[in-house]
Amino acid sequence: MSPLSSSSTFTIDNQSQCSCDDASWQCDASVGHQSKIYGNTNIGIGNGWYGRLDILMGNSDLGVSVNTEHTISDRNVFTEINNYIPRYEIDVEAKDQIIAKTIVHSFLQWKRHKSLQNFVIPSIGVSKDEIVFYFYDSESDVLMQSSPLFMFSGRKLRIKVIIALWLVLNYKYLGTGLTEQMKEHKSGFVELAEESIESYRHEVSLRKTVAIVPMLNAYSESVLNFSDVDT
Repeated sequence: MSPLSSSSTFTIDNQSQCSCDDASWQCDASVGHQSKIYGNTNIGIGNGWYGRLDILMGNSDLGVSVNTEHTISDRNVFTEINNYIPRYEIDVEAKDQIIAKTIVHSFLQWKRHKSLQNFVIPSIGVSKDEIVFYFYDSESDVLMQSSPLFMFSGRKLRIKVIIALWLVLNYKYLGTGLTEQMKEHKSGFVELAEESIESYRHEVSLRKTVAIVPMLNAYSESVLNFSDVDT
């Protein structure tokens, strides 16, 4: 991913399943201008959700969640010749964790970079064969999910995946924010976390260790799919 980003660095959680030594994943820190670091990627607040991002791209601009065991999407798909392929069992907990990380990281970006043109902050979920993008706007409380994309055609990365990754990784320069129609679809997180919402806005931290609190997953059904919005 790094060659597609304006930043040359990324940090891998030193406790993550994502490892360049894992046969399921291939990476080479010597390729191009990449700079790989293993380190602390803890993110969250003490009186709410707290966890770790598998990978932090750039200057903590974007989080990547890796799941090598299960699918990260919950949709059945069709091949290019319209053959039905049933999805193997989705890891619901993994999906909920990606959503939680997306929301918390968006609040972190709002706290640290108030000069951004908009606060639709993305995150990336990756499994062995597909990729999905989540976006959360902490100002408007809108949570969005892309359709899952198969990453490979044979052994080659699909062109549309490369383009999608480029757009998402460079969201600070290419993002245009929410439309008025999108703003009507609230995720419900702000209402759900009402007692601690100010902590999310002002106390969310990165690379600090606190007691880990189980995530609130009641809002995971309030995800706005791009297909739900007229474009």
